[in-house]
Amino acid sequence: MKYDIRIPVWLIAFCVFVFVGIIFQQLYGRKTPIDIWGLKLNQPKSLSNKVIQSDYFPIGADSSGWTLNKEDPSMPNFGNYRSIKQHIKFPEPFPSDCKPHVHAAIYKLDATPGGTSQEGYNIRVSIDVTNEDILGFDALINTWVASKITSIGISWLAYCGE
Repeated sequence: MKYDIRIPVWLIAFCVFVFVGIIFQQLYGRKTPIDIWGLKLNQPKSLSNKVIQSDYFPIGADSSGWTLNKEDPSMPNFGNYRSIKQHIKFPEPFPSDCKPHVHAAIYKLDATPGGTSQEGYNIRVSIDVTNEDILGFDALINTWVASKITSIGISWLAYCGE
């Protein structure tokens, strides 16, 4: 069997135009490093003065002092604020001449919404990063009203530099 496949010249030209446009947009449209088929473009000139570390940690009801899955009946619903603090050590200490900047995010959540129709049936959770130093930081996990957090996973990224 012989197939006679003909691709119009205008379609080939259009595809080349789009491909070149994407390359130029990647090069000049943003300043993030990119890697196209092994060709490294927009790479930072030097990372020697910056240190980056990241990791994740799960925490939940089996941890000591966990109160995020219980309501305090003595508190009115909108004041029922519960927190737990977890200290995180960096895998490697940062250099002594830098103050690490830490960003944290939720990567998994096992929670039950709570509340009344007046309060809304919502899952309420927040994460705060405090006490950053060259050895680690504290992650403060909060919930309020009738939300019940059974477990949560936090991922974090810490860097030294501007």
